[in-house]
Amino acid sequence: TDIQRKDIVLHLKKASKNAFQILENLLQWARTQTGRISFNPVWVDIHALLSHVKDVYSHTIKEKGVEVSIIMDQNLQAYVDRDMLECILRNLLNNAIKFTPKGGSVWLSARLEQEGFKLSIKDTGIGMTPEYADKIKNQTNNRSTMGTAGERGTGIGLLVSKEFIDIHMASWEIASEPHKGTEFIIYFPCETSLHLNVDDAQNANPKVDPKSDIPANITIDQKDLELVRHKTVLIVEDQLDLRKALVLHLQEIFEIHEANNGAEALTLAKEKMPDLVLSDVVMPEINGLELSKRLKQDLSTSHIPIVLLTSQKDELDVILGLQTGVDDYLIKPYHPQILLLKLVKILSNRERMQKKFRLDDQPVLDLIAENSLDKQFVQKLYQYIEDNIQDEDFGVESLSQLMGMHRSNLSKKITQLTGYSPIDLIKMQRMKTAAKLLLASGKNVSEIAYAVGFSDPKYFSKAFKAYFGVLPSEYAANSQSAS
Repeated sequence: TDIQRKDIVLHLKKASKNAFQILENLLQWARTQTGRISFNPVWVDIHALLSHVKDVYSHTIKEKGVEVSIIMDQNLQAYVDRDMLECILRNLLNNAIKFTPKGGSVWLSARLEQEGFKLSIKDTGIGMTPEYADKIKNQTNNRSTMGTAGERGTGIGLLVSKEFIDIHMASWEIASEPHKGTEFIIYFPCETSLHLNVDDAQNANPKVDPKSDIPANITIDQKDLELVRHKTVLIVEDQLDLRKALVLHLQEIFEIHEANNGAEALTLAKEKMPDLVLSDVVMPEINGLELSKRLKQDLSTSHIPIVLLTSQKDELDVILGLQTGVDDYLIKPYHPQILLLKLVKILSNRERMQKKFRLDDQPVLDLIAENSLDKQFVQKLYQYIEDNIQDEDFGVESLSQLMGMHRSNLSKKITQLTGYSPIDLIKMQRMKTAAKLLLASGKNVSEIAYAVGFSDPKYFSKAFKAYFGVLPSEYAANSQSAS
C-alpha cells in the first residue's frame, strides 16, 4: 500500500542518514587513536537529541516489539560535542534494544544533578553478571555479540562510546543483573552542564547546536537551482541503502534514474541520455572509473558530465578518473548539501554556456564540447550543416545519416550540448548564415533566401524577423548605418 511504501521510504531515509553519521563518527574515533580528534562542544537540547536518537531507531523498535520511553526535564541544555554524544546514545540504545526481548521496555533519561548531569539508558533485557559487566568496562578490543532476536554486533560501538565519554571527561558505570535488565549511566561534570532555557543557552554561547541539515556556509543560488530543476541524473550505486539515500536527497530537484552497477548504468545511459551521471567508484562487474571511461569513449554519451563518489584510499583512482574526462568527485563521507551544490554548479554552468551559444555559436560550442570526441562531433556537425545549407529538404534525418548516429540519440546529444533541438539548430545556422550574407555578399533578399534553403522569400523574411527581431532589409540597413 501507499502507507507501507511511505513507511519504507522514511525508514530508508533515516537508516541511510544514520549510516552516514556512524561512518563519520567512526572516522573521528579512528583519529582518537592518533590524537587527531576534533572536539567541538556546542549547546545541545538534550530532550531533542534523545527524541532524535529514538526516532532513528523507530523502525527497529517497532519491528522488535519493545517500548522506548524518554523521562527527563525538557529544558535541559548541555555544552557537549553533539556528534559524539549522539554516537554514544545511538550505540547504547541499539544495545538496549538488541538485548531486550519482545514486549520489554527501554528508558532514556537525563537529569540535572549538583555535580553535573546524568544520562541513563535502562532496559528490562537479559542482563549480565557483575563479572561480565566489569569485563565490558575494561575491554580494549571489540567482541562479537548476539541479541535476543539473533541480531549480530561487532562491539566496536562500545569502544567508540568509551573514547567519546573520556574526551568529555565524563564517567560511566553499569548496573546489571542476569534476567533483570541493564542500566548504563554516564555522569557529565558540572563544567559542561547547565539547566537553561533555549534563549539563555543561545545568549551564553553563540555556537548553539544548529538543527538544520545545511551548514551555514553552504548556500546554493536559487537562480541556479531553478535553472537545473527537472534535469535528469543517473545514480549508480551498488549498495541499496546508500543509493536510496542519494535518491531521497536529490529527487526534489532532479528527475532520477537508478542503476545498481556499472554494466546496468551503461545501458541506461544510452537509453535515457541523462544530463549527469553520479557514480560510486567501487562496484562489482564494471567499477565507476571503467564506467566513466566507456561513457566518454562512446560518441552518444561522451558529452554527459560525470561525478564520482569515492573514499580517501581511492585518491589515485580519482586522478586517473579525471584524466578520462570525469568532471568532479567527492570523497566520502561528504555533506549531502555539498554534493547538491556541485551538481547544480556543473549543470547551471552548462545551461549558461548554451544561452551564450545563441549569439556566439562556434567559440562557445567549442567550450561546451570539453573532450576531443565531442570537439570532433561539433566540427563534423557544423561542416555537414554548412555543406547542405542550400538544401531545403536537409533536416534531422539527413543529418543523423551523415553523423552515423540513430536519430533519437543524435537529437538528445545535440539538445544536451547546445540547448536546442537539431531542427532548431539547423534553422539557427540558416539564419546566421543569411545574416552574414546580407552584410557581405551584396545579394538581394530573395537570392539569400534561396542560398540558405528557403524556396519562399516571404517565409524566409518572416523567419528571419522571428529570430533577429527585424526584417532582412532592415537588418542590412541598420548594419550599414551603424558602420
